[in-house]
Amino acid sequence: MIATCSTREERLEALRLCRSCRLHRNQEPLLDTRDNADVMWVGLSAVAIASGEDYEPLSATTRSGWLVTSIEAEFMPQVSFYKTNLVKCLPLHHTGKIRYPSAPEMAMCYHNLENEVDILEPKLVFLLGKQVSNFVGNRVFGHEIGCTSDFDYNGFRSGGTTYVPIHHPSYMLVYRRAMMQDYIAGVCSAIGGHVGHLGSQRSNRILHALHLQVEGRSRAGLALPM
Repeated sequence: MIATCSTREERLEALRLCRSCRLHRNQEPLLDTRDNADVMWVGLSAVAIASGEDYEPLSATTRSGWLVTSIEAEFMPQVSFYKTNLVKCLPLHHTGKIRYPSAPEMAMCYHNLENEVDILEPKLVFLLGKQVSNFVGNRVFGHEIGCTSDFDYNGFRSGGTTYVPIHHPSYMLVYRRAMMQDYIAGVCSAIGGHVGHLGSQRSNRILHALHLQVEGRSRAGLALPM
């Protein structure tokens, strides 16, 4: 189907028709509506949405998406972003509860991520968390590429795209909030280093503003999105 589509928009829209596994019966594939990407974020799998709800991967209504969207806002419009998941549909237990996708489910959906990278040609792909980083690393490079224990994130280049494994935003917000400034600095540095449009002074302003935003909500007793 994808090979017969001529425009970038048509090729991306064709991904919504994926029926490679049974997960589409739980919920159809969730895709970003944007069709340009200097930077791509790759989460693990989709979350549940209400019927007819306008939703995208890593939505700002989720904890992870809120932080991702906050970082994006500091770089736009000079840098374009696209958000996706390794598994586009919703993995559910037989009880109806959300679960992590299995290795076979990740394998069956991986061709969709390959197509997104091929269509959009991002300069930088952030792999969020250990499961995504190691799975994609094995597929692209033949070995795991889990992120470093610190926040000096390493990039792994394939063709014109650099893959950067980073800590999952939700993990940082829940368990490593004291290190949030270092995390934001590492992510901003990766964007600036691989995409450009970022001097050192601007980088410092961005990470300071975002750090204050996170800490301000915490001190004010404002809950982060779930």
